[in-house]
Amino acid sequence: MYSQYHDLGDLFDKYNEVVNSANLMAFFTRDINLQKGNIASLLELIEYVEEFKQESIQIENEEKANFLLCLQLYARAIMTELEMLVSLKEDNISEAWDYLVSAQNIVSSTVRNYPFPTDGFCDHLSEYSARFHQYEKLLFPQIWFLSRGSIVNETKCSICEQSYSICDHLKGYAYMGKLCCEITEKVVKLEEISFVENPKDKRCRMTHFSSQGNKYDVLTLRKVS
Repeated sequence: MYSQYHDLGDLFDKYNEVVNSANLMAFFTRDINLQKGNIASLLELIEYVEEFKQESIQIENEEKANFLLCLQLYARAIMTELEMLVSLKEDNISEAWDYLVSAQNIVSSTVRNYPFPTDGFCDHLSEYSARFHQYEKLLFPQIWFLSRGSIVNETKCSICEQSYSICDHLKGYAYMGKLCCEITEKVVKLEEISFVENPKDKRCRMTHFSSQGNKYDVLTLRKVS
């Protein structure tokens, strides 16, 4: 994974140390305070990698900048996994679901943008992604997802800030160490809300349902006032 950039030896040493420690905490049975400590360490690591990424951006080394972005994304995925486990322990179930979905999306972005697909790291990411699928099936009930149908007046690109319809960037892909997003400027009209099995965003979901005059939380079945 790291053989391409020998000049980043010190970064890799620190990265491996923090990531390996955090991976040891990625079990529900681990002490919650140890998990929180590793979340803080991962956040510091992401900021540390950012310094090296900015140096690559300054010399316009896009491949290296995108590689460092992927290191950040992988560390953030582990951090988000730990945040999910902590939220479950603290009985913040809806928050835990959002963390799980975020982690799934982060891993997908890492696989999509990793510049060296043949060095084995993407295989590791595929196995890691499968773990999130297991979390979803084992820890959470079946969920009804929603999809919004709407008319928007304009969307712009987060990279060049031009209209997304005319720029050359693709959302979800990295450019000089940054992920491209399509930014909606304004929703003109909301046309419909549909139930779907495979939404673009699994955080768009039914949160409550009613039965015999009472409202219940979908994830916990608690009565909602």
